[in-house]
Amino acid sequence: MSRIRILVVDDSPLIREIIIKILEKDPEFFVVGQAENGSEAIRLTQNFRPDLIIMDLYMPVMDGFQAIEKIMAYHPTPILVATSALAREGKTISFRALELGALEVIDKPTLSPGPELTPKEIEFTTLVKMLSRVKVVSHVRGKLKRSPLEPAVQEYRAADQFKIVAVAASTGGPKALLHILRGLPENLPAPIVVVQHISEGFASGLAGWLNHEAKLKVKEGAKGEELKAGTMYIAPTGFHMVVNSSRRIAFNSGPPIMSHRPSGTILLKSVADSFGPRTIGVILSGMGSDGAEGILEIKIRGGKTIAQAESDCVVFGMPKAAIELGAVDKVLPLDLIAAEIIRILGEI
Repeated sequence: MSRIRILVVDDSPLIREIIIKILEKDPEFFVVGQAENGSEAIRLTQNFRPDLIIMDLYMPVMDGFQAIEKIMAYHPTPILVATSALAREGKTISFRALELGALEVIDKPTLSPGPELTPKEIEFTTLVKMLSRVKVVSHVRGKLKRSPLEPAVQEYRAADQFKIVAVAASTGGPKALLHILRGLPENLPAPIVVVQHISEGFASGLAGWLNHEAKLKVKEGAKGEELKAGTMYIAPTGFHMVVNSSRRIAFNSGPPIMSHRPSGTILLKSVADSFGPRTIGVILSGMGSDGAEGILEIKIRGGKTIAQAESDCVVFGMPKAAIELGAVDKVLPLDLIAAEIIRILGEI
C-alpha cells in the first residue's frame, strides 16, 4: 500500500521537527516536504501534490489563512490546521480557517519520548489518516483574488519578454535533440541552451552535426556570447555553462556535479534564477539524475517543464529522477515535445 504523503508547514523549525518525528513513528506516512510560510506551501503543494497538508496559521511572508484560500482555489488538497492560537482566539480562527477550506483545526501536537506512539499521538495520526482520504473540491473564492505567484510573473514580464528553453540530456540525448530540432521552426521565438553529456572535445562536433540537420542554427556556446532567438547553444565540455540575466553565456570551472562538468542542474538553475516563468525546462534520455534538481527549480520559479517518456528513452534515468521529484508538468514522447515547446512559447 502506498504511503500517505504529507507536507508540513510552520514557521517554527522546532514545531516542524516535532510533527515530522510523530509522523515518522508510523510507517504509513511519508513527509514529502516542509515549508516555513504560506507562499512556500503553495509552491510545494503545486510541485509535490501531497495527500494532506498540516499547516500553522500565523506565519511571516504569507499566513495560513491566505495559503489555505489559494491552495483550495488552485490545488485542492486536504488541510489540517495545527495552531497554538486556539487558546487565545478559539472558534473565531477555527471558523475562518474552515470557511476558507481547511478540514479541521487542532492544537499543535506534542512529542513524547520513545519510538512508540502514545494515545495522544495515535489520536493525531488517526485524524491525519482520516483527513488524507477526504475528497476535496476547488473553492472559487480564492480565484477571485490575484494568485500569490502573479507578482513574480508580472515582475519578470514588465521588465522583459525574453523567453528561453533549457535542456539536459545524456545517453540517447543526441538522437532525441535531433528529433526535437526537426520539429522546430527556424524563427523559434527563443534560444535553446543545452547540456549534453558527451566525451571531452566532442561538443563542437555534435553542434556541427545538429546544425547541418536542423532548421535552427546550432553552435557551441562561447563565453560572453549573447543569446539569440532561433539558435541552440551546446555547452562545451570541461566547464559548467550558465546563463545570466543579461542573456549572456558564462562558464565556471567548479567541481563536477554527479561526476558531470558541464552539469545540467547548474545550467537549468541559472536559467530559472535569471528568467523564472519565461523558462521551459526539458529533461531527455540519460543515465543518472543530473538535471532533476535544476528542472525542479524551473518549476518552482513558475516555468514549464517537460520530460521525455520512458517509451522512447534509451535510458530513462534522468527523466525518471525529475518525475519522482515532482518537477515535471508533462511527460511526452519525442514526437510531441517540439509541438509542446511551440505551444508554451506562444502562451508565456
